Amino acid sequence: MDKLITALTSELAAAYINKRYFGPVNTSETALSTKADLVNRAALERAYQRIMGKLLEAYGGRLLEKLGDPPNLANIPPDFWDEEAKEMVNALAPFGERVYLDAASQMMQAVPGGVDWALVNRGAVDWARRYTFDLVGGLTDTNRQTLQSAISAYYEQGQTMGDLERRLMNTYSRTRAEMIAVTEVTRAASEGEQQIARELAQQGINLVPVWQTNNDGLVCPICGPKHNREIKDGQYPPAHPRCRCWVNHEIPDMPQDGIAYKESILRDENKIRGQSTETGIFYDTDGNRLLSKNTGHTHMVQFTWDDLAKVDNTIFTHNHPSNASFSPDDIKFMIRNNLQEIRAVTRQGTYSMSNNRDVSVRKLNKAIRDGLKDEYTQFGSVDFDNLWKWVARKLDMVYSFERR
Repeated sequence: MDKLITALTSELAAAYINKRYFGPVNTSETALSTKADLVNRAALERAYQRIMGKLLEAYGGRLLEKLGDPPNLANIPPDFWDEEAKEMVNALAPFGERVYLDAASQMMQAVPGGVDWALVNRGAVDWARRYTFDLVGGLTDTNRQTLQSAISAYYEQGQTMGDLERRLMNTYSRTRAEMIAVTEVTRAASEGEQQIARELAQQGINLVPVWQTNNDGLVCPICGPKHNREIKDGQYPPAHPRCRCWVNHEIPDMPQDGIAYKESILRDENKIRGQSTETGIFYDTDGNRLLSKNTGHTHMVQFTWDDLAKVDNTIFTHNHPSNASFSPDDIKFMIRNNLQEIRAVTRQGTYSMSNNRDVSVRKLNKAIRDGLKDEYTQFGSVDFDNLWKWVARKLDMVYSFERR
């Protein structure tokens, strides 16, 4: 069986030699939309079907061999089903993980903002392993029930071993493998896209999911009414076995004044991005510069009390020569001065944290302490990027990183 899984893994890799997995990104004058259906869906489904078909065929043959003639359920070893499930998970989980990541990657090329790809990778591994266990568990339960029914029919109806073999082979057939393949390729792609949508929502970028079908005579009565409609019930494809639907994620238009406001800040940020000392700049909500200072320090900008008396409800940006994310003092500065947003410019990109006016410095300090108890301190240093993601979720703030 190890040789079979190795061969199947090579077959899976072959399905990915051509790196063009997805259709083009659709755009219109009113909104952007990610067209997430897989261009090589047929090739992926065939690869998955071959993997599943060979697994089912091997298991069916082993099962018949162990049953004996006449068949006896007592001949099946207690660990037979567990071993079957383990081998199937090891063969199928990498496939689901890969489709998940490719769907997520395609979405990232078509939407604004960015996400931490390490989190997406972790999500893919966790989902693929967890879901494949559930999938295989369901398949194994069905196989056991079918076997028990077939054995009963053999004795009660006076069937032959040929009758029993034909009945069991229907359960382990290529037709069943094809149905599973179509369904699970759809599911893995959908799950990868949903994670990107969730991560972007944490940054205030709320995509609109719209159900898509081929809109032809083959569309089923379940999915037909969903075509081109916004998904509001949290139910994504697949809607049923052999479902080939997909989701377009539409990006609402950004207001023109919002574009102008951001462009004025971006121009200044590009000027200070590579400086060796920190420059801090305040803007009003229309993007007009209110105050700019550079006091010659590499890790701080000093403002007077008179300066800070004028910055309520403003946007503050500054460069970080260290190329790091925010320090705790940065976020406390935002809270104490009632800023709308704080931004930190590095050579790689720009960090942003939007304020929640209900959060005090005391609440922030507690959230930081709680976060550091979890997983954001490694080898004595703090992973501030992941810490701020955790804190932002905890305190209902919006944290993001926009790569250059």
